Amino acid sequence: MTSPQPPLIDTPRGLADLVERCRREEAVAIDTEFHGEKRYWPDLYLVQVAGAGVSPAAVDPLAVADLSPLGELLEDPGVVKVIHSARNDIGVLLHHIPGVAIRNVFDTQIAAAFLGYGEQMSLANLVKSVCKVKPPKQYSMSDWSARPLSPDQVLYALDDVRYLPEMYAKLRTQLEHKGRMQWFLDESLSLTDPETYRVSLRDLFMRTRSADKVKSQHHPLLWMLVRWREELARTMNRPRQFIAQDSLLCRIAILSPSTVEELTVLRGLPGGFVDKYGADVVRMSLESKSNPPADTPVVEPPGQDWGRSARKDIFRIFLKKKSAELKISPTVLLPKETFDLLLDDPPRSLEDLLGRPGIPSWRKEALGGELVDLFNGRLGLMLSRNRGIRLVRIR
Repeated sequence: MTSPQPPLIDTPRGLADLVERCRREEAVAIDTEFHGEKRYWPDLYLVQVAGAGVSPAAVDPLAVADLSPLGELLEDPGVVKVIHSARNDIGVLLHHIPGVAIRNVFDTQIAAAFLGYGEQMSLANLVKSVCKVKPPKQYSMSDWSARPLSPDQVLYALDDVRYLPEMYAKLRTQLEHKGRMQWFLDESLSLTDPETYRVSLRDLFMRTRSADKVKSQHHPLLWMLVRWREELARTMNRPRQFIAQDSLLCRIAILSPSTVEELTVLRGLPGGFVDKYGADVVRMSLESKSNPPADTPVVEPPGQDWGRSARKDIFRIFLKKKSAELKISPTVLLPKETFDLLLDDPPRSLEDLLGRPGIPSWRKEALGGELVDLFNGRLGLMLSRNRGIRLVRIR
């Protein structure tokens, strides 16, 4: 039996009316359906919206090309935007609504991580845990680009926002009750920072280099190849790996071909790669030798710190214990980049830790004195047959 036709907004007037109603709400749930597998910029096919006083509705971007009224809602600081796992949705919306500055986001996945529900908990599992409802999953692999969408497809998409207003109210109350609202707000600041969604060429270079441990003499060419691939991917609107895998760029950098013929002997070249890009690759290879780019990222060689591995193990055990005590997953409590930063440059005092930029104040509060004491020999780990591992003060 076919479900009744759910609300699908496909006119500018319909979108304007929906936004007007949503801006009277305290909080509005938002979700998107997009495809990004074959594009550099994901294609947006649905935007779902719901509020405590606004029935779930879906906006069809293929029918309503101008989504700027939705941008007004996203920018409204008086309306909380409730999104689950918000980064992907925000990244897509920033591209399809140029110039929008999204404000006041409540990410239910981040909130759940601060409340002991688990890290990166799926929306379906969180709805089941918080709202005691089990949403259907049969359309999770739908082709959202196809038109017309069936009523059942739209109803499935609306389930992604249907329960979020209720979930927002419950998670907010739990955060306040646990005294973790400020922790959550500090962690959420990056969601509305445009820098979060800008591609870092240096990060791409470091990740590509790690694919094959390219030595420093080949870094200039690899840096040029990474930039070239990124510009080409943007221009073609294709995923960067569609043009060349990271491992292929590494092998080209190591080979450093001086002619197209030299390039052709490289194993694993995709069909047509040499015809399409061979001349560009050789040009970059020759240029990297005669005029290497001055902005090539500097990769520090690993130091001969024989105690680092042991410190890392102790630090990781400490972090797991604190994670269990606070009921916050280790990677949320301290992401890898912050973990490595503190490991390589331990804080000498609490004042030193509190003065470190780039570390949210909630992390300093959560770990604070014990972290400083651990790195300065005033706190140790002790094995206990009955109690596992416990922290002990060292006098």
